[in-house]
Amino acid sequence: MMLQRTLAAVTTVLLLAPLGRTAEVDPYLPEDTEFVVNLNVRQLLDSELVKKNVLEMAQEWLRGNDQVQDILKDLGFDPFKDLDRIVVASPGGTEKDRGLAIVHGRFDVAKFRAKAEEVAKEQSEHLKIHKVLGGKHQLYEVNHPDRDDPFFVAIPSRDTLLASPGKDYVIDALKKSKDPTKPILKNKKFQALLDKMDARQSLSLAAVTNPDLKKVIEKAPGDIKGMIEKIQAVGGGLTITDEVKLELMVTTKNNDDAKELGDSAKAGLNAVLAIVSAFAQNNKSPEAEFVVEIIKSLRVTTQGEAVTVKARISSDLIEDALKKKGK
Repeated sequence: MMLQRTLAAVTTVLLLAPLGRTAEVDPYLPEDTEFVVNLNVRQLLDSELVKKNVLEMAQEWLRGNDQVQDILKDLGFDPFKDLDRIVVASPGGTEKDRGLAIVHGRFDVAKFRAKAEEVAKEQSEHLKIHKVLGGKHQLYEVNHPDRDDPFFVAIPSRDTLLASPGKDYVIDALKKSKDPTKPILKNKKFQALLDKMDARQSLSLAAVTNPDLKKVIEKAPGDIKGMIEKIQAVGGGLTITDEVKLELMVTTKNNDDAKELGDSAKAGLNAVLAIVSAFAQNNKSPEAEFVVEIIKSLRVTTQGEAVTVKARISSDLIEDALKKKGK
């Protein structure tokens, strides 16, 4: 969604003020990355809220899916124990073969290879195996019947899996497996933004705007387009422990844009709150009541060129909503 271009200010507010314990930038990130979503699976699965309300249900669903269970058994992979983190990176734009998914965990490389060779032999129309980089690595070309284009997968080490619709993205990432050090991104402003992201967040994102994104914005409705055009960078995310916390910071070109964006966000939240509150009262909907409380918890503040959105949703509120839904 984002092509090379360093737009003037990702601002000192976002770049210099730390958002928390800073994260280590993933060594496999493509050099043209300007958009990242980071899912901290291990932190999420270890959180009290997920363990108490979601984990058992998710495990039960997996146990009930025999086909998936058989595949995971063959691979020697338990997603609840062996999966740590998923990073999705993109340079932007609308091209289908851009970007890279980086999965960190514990992978039995021998079992993955054995399963791939079995499938490639029995279903060659769905999986092809290529030797790349002088035969040092195997590259798996997956052709899913529901997809027009293939995607490519590789396992450079026992703790990393790479996947992309672009063959070149996986091969470039494989080249880094010899020396997995901090990558040097083309967009220095974006790299500085990544350096300030909070490693403790369950779900985080970082993005900067660029010409390709502006082409997409042109198709948006007038009011929404006006708001989005003021944004130059976004960073932050969700932290799930025994409660849920949201912290998102948006930076703009100048103070006036930040004030207008903040005012528009507050007005929009008030309008949505009025609509959802009326719906909740008229329909006695537990889901709508829960959304009302979430909207009420949102706080929008403006300082200089930055607009910050924060929220805190307590475990009591979440568990109460789950009980009402159960009834």
